[in-house]
Amino acid sequence: MPPASSGSGYESSVPHRARRPEDLPTVPFAVVPQQRWAPPPVPAPAAPEPAVNVAAYIALASGLLAMVILPILLGPVAIVAGLIGEAQSRKEGRSGQKPGLIGLLLGIVAVVIMLGRWGRL
Repeated sequence: MPPASSGSGYESSVPHRARRPEDLPTVPFAVVPQQRWAPPPVPAPAAPEPAVNVAAYIALASGLLAMVILPILLGPVAIVAGLIGEAQSRKEGRSGQKPGLIGLLLGIVAVVIMLGRWGRL
């Protein structure tokens, strides 16, 4: 006796749970069209150079530290970094002209005090 129709018009002699994958109809794989070649995306532009004058702030920090510890080492660092910071701030229009000048002066004062303690001035 054939199974009862469910009203959808589909009738099968094999129950649904008894079907095996090899019993199902095979469908050939669809051919996917290849995409056209496109050049890689353009990388983002490099980050702009910071507007802060790093040499000026290094001069300020080393000048302040030269007044407290190691004036023989940090005093000349403050002087050199202060000169570089001043030149950069004037040439490139960066901020940091005042910290560079303060670091330069603190470095000079630290070196003078150090030489005065040693009795060379």
